[in-house]
Amino acid sequence: MEFARWHWLPRGRVISGFILSVCGCAQLAPPDAGPIAPTPLVESTEKTETNTKSNQVLPISLDTVLHLAEEQNAQIGQARERLREAYADKDLAGKKWLPDIYVGLAYYRHEGGIQNEDGTLLHSSHGAMFAGMEIDSRLDIRDVAYEKVNAQRKVWQQKGELSRIKSETLLEAANTYIDWLSARAGEVIAHEMAEKMRQLAEKARKTADLEPAAKVEVFRVQAELDGQQQTIEKLRSQAAGAAAKLVYLLALDPATALVPVEKKLVPFEIVDASPATNDLVQKALAEGPGVKELDGLLTLVQESIDKSKGFAQFLPIFEVRMAEGGFGAGPGDRMDWDNRWDLGLQARWNLTHCLTQHERQRAIMAKVQQAHLAAQDLRGKLTAGVQEARETIISSKGQLDLCLTQIRNSEETYKLSFSRLENLPQTASFTETLLAIGSIGRAKGNYLGVINSLDKAQLRLLVLLGGPGPNGVK
Repeated sequence: MEFARWHWLPRGRVISGFILSVCGCAQLAPPDAGPIAPTPLVESTEKTETNTKSNQVLPISLDTVLHLAEEQNAQIGQARERLREAYADKDLAGKKWLPDIYVGLAYYRHEGGIQNEDGTLLHSSHGAMFAGMEIDSRLDIRDVAYEKVNAQRKVWQQKGELSRIKSETLLEAANTYIDWLSARAGEVIAHEMAEKMRQLAEKARKTADLEPAAKVEVFRVQAELDGQQQTIEKLRSQAAGAAAKLVYLLALDPATALVPVEKKLVPFEIVDASPATNDLVQKALAEGPGVKELDGLLTLVQESIDKSKGFAQFLPIFEVRMAEGGFGAGPGDRMDWDNRWDLGLQARWNLTHCLTQHERQRAIMAKVQQAHLAAQDLRGKLTAGVQEARETIISSKGQLDLCLTQIRNSEETYKLSFSRLENLPQTASFTETLLAIGSIGRAKGNYLGVINSLDKAQLRLLVLLGGPGPNGVK
């Protein structure tokens, strides 16, 4: 008897260090603040996703992602089919007591010597033929009970495997969707930063025309602009990669072009993380992925052990064989026919079971202990996962205001620096303005990273507490 292994739920990947450290988040709309990055994706980005005639454009949201992943993902589909197979095997095991019934013909022919009862040799020639039905049955109560329990165990295992695969796949698809939005948002911010650098580069060229010594500033700004263009390309590639992975996870046509319904990447709340950690842990231990399935498996194993200690262990193995049909026989080629009916009954005990009782009991108890340890490990992982997700949610919420303040301060710094560069050039420098632009990117990147972590922690906590509802996100 094998027991299912319960793997840790994936946490998902943050899309890239470029987003978190260089670019920032576009179209981020916190509840109490105005839009930080108000511009939509640049036209070239939209055209690559929607203006390809060979592509099928599919608007998609987080709720759609969860629906399609559950309904169409190939791995979830395979797990469902394995569960159906386990149910079919269980039904077959329930009919294990049925005898084998055969219908057919048999012919026997003998030519030559045969030995008499007194040992003498006799030459004979005869044949026989049988046409009819035969019923053959071997009934071992213990074997039938074991087959039923084993089939039920496989059903519980496949239920647990389906629960695990579904939870991991839904979480991976949702995280990929968030990463996709993050990359698109980062690309928009990278374009905004590039536009500010172009303005600064134009200002540097005008200054260099008047003051040749300022030519070095032109090259410095242009170098930063080139680096920003490289970042834009990397983010565009990351967005395309995330979209391709999402198409795969949702089992869509590879030519499908996804268009997000959500135009803003916002911190959402689909799970209330305010209750005490112990309350959330208790909910996860009662309704988390794999809990009910593993508890059902443990109950089944314990019940089978209790039943094996009853009177059934002393029952014999019953064998029945019955055949009836037309029987023809005679010397040489002659065939005389009559109806023939044979019945054989047998009851026997396998004494070897008594000699190996101790060893078999040790093996059973070892497997039971494995199941209990698997349950203990699952509970520990669920507990740790809930604690980590809750702490991430609370910490991220606390960081949002700090990030917004950082964004406002960095934008104000840029405005003042650029204004001083235009009005009081003797007291300002292009390097200072470049640093201010970089500060905006880092501030928005921090904000994007916090939202990315917050949303993924919300999704992870949702899965750990029992997963999305029947109509999608709760």
